[in-house]
Amino acid sequence: METAEPVTTLTDYLLAAVYLIFAWKLFLHARVARRRSVWWAAAAFVLTAAAAVFGGSFHWMGGNVLWKLTVYCMGLASFCLVVAAIYSAAGGAARRWLMTAAAVKLVVYLVWITRYDDFRYVIYDYVVAMMVTLALAAWANYRHVSGGVIWIAAAILVTFAASAVQHSGLSLHRHFNHNDLFHVIQMGAAWLFYRGFREFQDYRELSLHR
Repeated sequence: METAEPVTTLTDYLLAAVYLIFAWKLFLHARVARRRSVWWAAAAFVLTAAAAVFGGSFHWMGGNVLWKLTVYCMGLASFCLVVAAIYSAAGGAARRWLMTAAAVKLVVYLVWITRYDDFRYVIYDYVVAMMVTLALAAWANYRHVSGGVIWIAAAILVTFAASAVQHSGLSLHRHFNHNDLFHVIQMGAAWLFYRGFREFQDYRELSLHR
């Protein structure tokens, strides 16, 4: 079978590999440090990698199933990002309320995306998730219960820059289009997210030592 978008497929697969490497490092760190926030961040990385694999395969072969798997994985990844931030920023009743809100958001997204799978809805959902993650990380940093907010903010800025490039249609070559640029820039964002999440600490973990 002839590959429709070979470079887009390749860069998607490379992006998936980057996320999987960082996911493994985060899982190891979470296991040693016993931090649920880092574990959920690692889960978000795994799901993002899965979305990249399915997305790359879609650019290779096409097919509604691959596209649906891509958008579902992105929704689950954004949910995990928010949960990671919740574990670092809140405990008790506040954590339960925030977790419930995150779960409701996920259900609404999955129901909506099942009927309307335009990629813009994936972007809307992910932007909301990143903004919530940043807000919670900033709150945790302000209260001196967790770190990493500067790295998370930088990662989000790079992600927005990557999205702007993608929507601009900029191409460096006829075989290296705006989607390929987006994937390459996102590799940098993945590293920044990794650095930020490594500094996450569970709210309960720190509060017990006060």
